[in-house]
Amino acid sequence: MAKLNLPFPLGGTSNHLRTAALRRVGGWDAYNVTEDADLGFKLWSEGWRLGVLESPTWEAPPGALERWLPQRTRWLKGYMQTWGVHTRAPRALGRRGQLSLAMTLGAAIVSAASHAPTLAWLIAALMVALNIGMAPVVPLASFAVLAVGVLAAWMGCAAGARRAGLDYRLTDMLAAPAYWSLLSLAFVHALWRLIVAPYAWDKTAHDAEIDVECTSLMTVDAGREAA
Repeated sequence: MAKLNLPFPLGGTSNHLRTAALRRVGGWDAYNVTEDADLGFKLWSEGWRLGVLESPTWEAPPGALERWLPQRTRWLKGYMQTWGVHTRAPRALGRRGQLSLAMTLGAAIVSAASHAPTLAWLIAALMVALNIGMAPVVPLASFAVLAVGVLAAWMGCAAGARRAGLDYRLTDMLAAPAYWSLLSLAFVHALWRLIVAPYAWDKTAHDAEIDVECTSLMTVDAGREAA
């Protein structure tokens, strides 16, 4: 998307911004809980271009479900906020920007809402078919779309794991649909939180991870010196 000069949601781990660009768009949105995702589209709509740094960013995952779920809930709630903001004035993004918004935030919201119901429907259709001794009635086109999506996700995870030097096992592939279905739980939480606490920003605690190579390069005053 960067090569095609399309807007996309920025990640919150490591961003490098020109101060002039940030000031031009009015800075961060203090009321958006994924202000980085919102900023990507704001910058692009004002004529700035987004790029991607190839160097990796080292950050530990949130860990167990009690920390993972609030993080994904906040992400989805922020995506809903960002979608609402940038669809108020669609001309600011134009057709290409609107397409990018739908491909990123829109697809993330819809897929999170549909993962668990889709898996439940497939399991129910299979169980009913086995019970009556008939092949499950699944539209071929629907099954083809589902198969392509799952294969693409598996391939993406496999490529990412290989680049990171991690193992991507068969058990990981089989457990992926169950993991994706948890996003539907996060979607329900996000929708409810958007109604009752739209501006609450839940800080995510991450697992402690000590990288010897990175630690040797860090000092106590590194942030002050950079500022």
